[in-house]
Amino acid sequence: QQFAVTAYNGTKSTYLYTVEKSDLVRDGAVILKTQADVDDFGQGSYTVLNGHLTIGATTGTDDITSLAPLASLKSVGSIVVNTSYHGDLTAFENLETVGELQVLSKYVRNVSFPKLTAVRQTLSFDQYTASTGVIEKPIFKSLDFPELTIIDRSLQIYYADSLVTMNFPALQQVGEDINVEGKSSYDFDKLKAINFPKLTAVGGTLRLFGVHEASSFTAPQLATAGGVDIELCAKLAEVNINALTTVGDLKVIGEVHNVADGFIATPALQVPNLTTVKGTLYLVLPNPTSLSLPPALEEVGTLTLSFPAVTSLTLPASLKKVGTLNVNSLKNLSTLDITGIEEIGSIIFSSNHLSTTTTGLALKGPDIFPGSLVFNFPVNPTNILMTTFPITVAAGFKEVGGLDIPVTNSQAKYIQKVVTIDLSWLERVTGTLNIGRFNKVTDINLSNLTSVGGLVLDRLDALTTLNLSKLETIGESGFNYIVWSKMAQLELPELTSVAGNIVITAYSNSTVQTISFPKLTSITGTLTINTSAPASPVDALTGIAFGALKSAAGVTISSFPNLKDFCSLSGVIPLTDPAKWSVTGCGYNPTHQNMVEENCSQ
Repeated sequence: QQFAVTAYNGTKSTYLYTVEKSDLVRDGAVILKTQADVDDFGQGSYTVLNGHLTIGATTGTDDITSLAPLASLKSVGSIVVNTSYHGDLTAFENLETVGELQVLSKYVRNVSFPKLTAVRQTLSFDQYTASTGVIEKPIFKSLDFPELTIIDRSLQIYYADSLVTMNFPALQQVGEDINVEGKSSYDFDKLKAINFPKLTAVGGTLRLFGVHEASSFTAPQLATAGGVDIELCAKLAEVNINALTTVGDLKVIGEVHNVADGFIATPALQVPNLTTVKGTLYLVLPNPTSLSLPPALEEVGTLTLSFPAVTSLTLPASLKKVGTLNVNSLKNLSTLDITGIEEIGSIIFSSNHLSTTTTGLALKGPDIFPGSLVFNFPVNPTNILMTTFPITVAAGFKEVGGLDIPVTNSQAKYIQKVVTIDLSWLERVTGTLNIGRFNKVTDINLSNLTSVGGLVLDRLDALTTLNLSKLETIGESGFNYIVWSKMAQLELPELTSVAGNIVITAYSNSTVQTISFPKLTSITGTLTINTSAPASPVDALTGIAFGALKSAAGVTISSFPNLKDFCSLSGVIPLTDPAKWSVTGCGYNPTHQNMVEENCSQ
């Protein structure tokens, strides 16, 4: 509009003006349980509500038929739509900002907020009936937020299985999580596509779960996310997160959902620019026979490989650092080549892989592997199919940081076909080598091992051959051998030094007759040769050979009735504290003074 002004001197001026109305502000909480409540509140034509707006009640039904009187609102502290409300949420046509928007009613069909640009807390649609704990069939059809650019906390869409369209074309940032999740028999089965075309950052996890009819998920501008988790999306054929460079966790599980309908998904994961997975990269893809990981990948915290059908696997040339490589299921893969990876903390062969594989997986890698090789057998196995030890080495792995092959008594009885553990490729272990309780293994081949930080061999019932013919040094973790075997002699012919303790414990059925470490000169710790219990003497042991030994912190030998000659230990007597010399329960029990006087045998 305009008005004209004539000055005192006769000059005329024309001015334009507009009328600006001040916001009409209401403070405090507002509860609208009836249509009358809605109409009364609408009479105020408020544009700002600094408080909590509740529509409907938590139980029963209400008579609200129109929310049109709320159309003047531009800003609301928070909105909760309770279960008693039956109708659309399309009346908030001028709302621009809201603290939290929570829709609990399963009787809402269409939701549209055409001018909403910011949600300062959480945007939530939850079709779960909390009062009864029952998920009832909802009638949700559409979500439309054409101008929404930012959600400071989370976007949560739960159990809205009837949802057909969800429109967030302008959404750029979500501070915490995005959850689109089905549940039980009411999993999403109408939604065909999930698109976030402008989304660039998710502070938490972007999760799709049980969206069974969706064929595509696209967020082509998403560059960073705390995590991406896609599970039980049975027809999801395309996952486009092309711009993603860094993510906390990336988890994609394609699983059989309904065999009769052919629901077997192998998503075409498009992450060409992904370089860093700070946490876990976990892919479970049941049916491809060949697979390549994201091509630009450089670093992964934990890389889990679970591809039971894969016969060919290509690791990207760019991948240089992996905290943990978890072999979860590669039962049909013959060779795993990690040669190009410069740093791996450990390789773990999981219980799932070890319970399903039948043949050994051949490893190729660097000669020096500073990490550990760990074998986690099932806690309560019902059947272990392997006929050979789980791995062989085709190249590399001459030195490893550690090798852990622990088996409990309950696990061992299911490993019936493995009789040989061939580790002849191994030359050095900087940490501990632990092999335990294979009750059918007769032969352990460590013929090229020269040094080990610690060596633990535990209750190998059927063992007849232990080849440690080149072992020269054992580090601070020492040598701990629990003898439950059928060997006649325990011999380490080239061992010269042990920086820790030697503990050799025989069970009553041990057949070891002699213990021979002929070149061993020093033990920083204590030499202990005993039985599993003082009341369980072992008759088989008749001789020990430590002729070169000159130093040990102490010597304890007990419960061998047929052991009578200790002369090979005479060399340690000058440097051994008398209080740390103990021989009891043997055929001859020389004191420290007896040894000094050269009365070392009977």
